[in-house]
Amino acid sequence: MGNPLRVAVIGSLDIECMGGGEANTIMFANIMSNMGYNVTYFGSGCTGSKGPTAGNGTKMLFNYRPSSFRHDPMAHPKVLQISRLLSMGLIGLFGFRKTKRILEGFDIYYFANPTVLSRRIIPKVIAQGKRVIIANHGTFFEYLGNSSNWILRVAGELAGKMLLEPLKIYGDGITVHTQNSFQTEYYRKMGFDSRNIMEAPQHNIDFSRYSIAPVREGFFVAFLGRLTESKGINLLIDVANMNPQMVFHVMGMGHMMREINSVPKYNNIIAHGFVQDDDKRKILASCDAMIVPSMFESLSIASIEGLASGLPLVASQTAQGIRYIISKDSIFGKLLPRDAESFSVELRRLMRRKEEAYSEYLLERENIRESAMKKFDEKSLLNNLIKIAKCNINSEDLKERKFPDITTYF
Repeated sequence: MGNPLRVAVIGSLDIECMGGGEANTIMFANIMSNMGYNVTYFGSGCTGSKGPTAGNGTKMLFNYRPSSFRHDPMAHPKVLQISRLLSMGLIGLFGFRKTKRILEGFDIYYFANPTVLSRRIIPKVIAQGKRVIIANHGTFFEYLGNSSNWILRVAGELAGKMLLEPLKIYGDGITVHTQNSFQTEYYRKMGFDSRNIMEAPQHNIDFSRYSIAPVREGFFVAFLGRLTESKGINLLIDVANMNPQMVFHVMGMGHMMREINSVPKYNNIIAHGFVQDDDKRKILASCDAMIVPSMFESLSIASIEGLASGLPLVASQTAQGIRYIISKDSIFGKLLPRDAESFSVELRRLMRRKEEAYSEYLLERENIRESAMKKFDEKSLLNNLIKIAKCNINSEDLKERKFPDITTYF
């Protein structure tokens, strides 16, 4: 037997600063390690906003290199923080020769997201007969495409033409892993072969560890995620202020923790900060609904955690990942315009439902959990991810193929 194939996992934050996208990337890295690959996770840096405990206890079957691109100003903690992590997509603009040397010598390249770095690296490694997986754990085209600012929407279209469209010529050399049907259609329209696009909504949720607590008096709403503008924190605060009769359990860290802690009006927001998994599951089990006010989500692991706890989702209609989740079963929740009144109306409807039909509301939550368990079955997901990994084993055929030189675009 020869040496195991070497895999470079690129494009996620350091594990100490992990969020949902990083959790997905780590899951895939562990799967590939279990399959016999020699995997190295190259962390892209950390803002420090989650603190040193966020990644504690993370199962790592792979090699880990935190803050791998310190020489690139786009990976500097302050730049990541000021840009609200958007500078991650620009890693590779500066110091590219050193970055390329760091990433040399691998057989398979897994990119957590399409970025400037993936655009610059892919033509070079494909020319060497290597294989590539482009995952989509948070994509620029979802974020920019759903912006209310037309300039950002145009920027998203231009970025797609520059970062993705030129890569379609590599055909079988690239496997695209999409999280939802919106992403799948985007790549198809960009010209990628449908046979090389594999749609597998990825999550790491073990439903057996989640539960529904006995119904208690009051109405409790869960929020789980980074405390940033893109996650809809300003909208969350407005909704809480409009509904003093509800209690909002906010779990997560981020640069908007100050705004959460300074809400004086009704004191009905409980800011838990970063919570350990056991505590998180207990809080979710004791709530009655989950609010997901994000501007965009590729899938939203937090939403699936809410469903695993039987929580109906009150969510933004601009978030394609949540739209995808709710399309699987209408009992999962409602998609709403991103304004406080729309969210408040739906939360009040759910609150009245609980008050007027106590037993039926609990039964509805149990039905949500049961349906989600079937729709997002962990075994089926695992099989799909293994298929994606296996698509990249044979690479000898690519060495004989000739491709146009598109490396001069950057």
